[in-house]
Amino acid sequence: MSDQEILKLCQTLARKYKNQQEYDDLVSEGIVACYECRDEGKGYKKHQAHSERVRYVGAARRAMNDYINIKTKAMSVPDTWPARTVSHAMSTGEDLDRLDGVTSGTLKGLMDAMANDTVNVEELEIATPDHAHAYEKLDYESYVMSVAVTTLDKRELHILHQVYYKGRGQEELSDELEVSEATISRWKDNILHKLRDAL
Repeated sequence: MSDQEILKLCQTLARKYKNQQEYDDLVSEGIVACYECRDEGKGYKKHQAHSERVRYVGAARRAMNDYINIKTKAMSVPDTWPARTVSHAMSTGEDLDRLDGVTSGTLKGLMDAMANDTVNVEELEIATPDHAHAYEKLDYESYVMSVAVTTLDKRELHILHQVYYKGRGQEELSDELEVSEATISRWKDNILHKLRDAL
């Protein structure tokens, strides 16, 4: 077959696939397979021209099927007989448990690969906690306290520590210091203003 005949053959075969965005890749896969067939079949006699076309069609079709069912998967899948068998069974809905000649380990590995499941890396949660944030927080808190010690008086330091580090509420502090909650709120505001000006 001439190059033009091979191209036409592969274009015709590629049009039979529903996934038309893969059309150019399918044609390329078919052409490469036909050229490999041509190299293997050098020395064939002219009366075998019909069988040559049949071999080209078979090779191109197999290459296109492998591309769709194996090469486009998220994981690398070998283009071996078991892979083709599993791929065909998955696409036709056959019972995968009854595949002859495919071991359970091979079957599981091929099914995982051909399921084509992918997860966006951004969607993955980090398996171990990121301690950088905790260290940054501690570092910042240490800095704030070093500024607070030189800026605030003893009562203000006590309120800062109780509210922001111990998590105590205004009601508890007002009972402890025997002042109103409004006074505690005013002192908290003064403490924050002093710290903002000093930081």
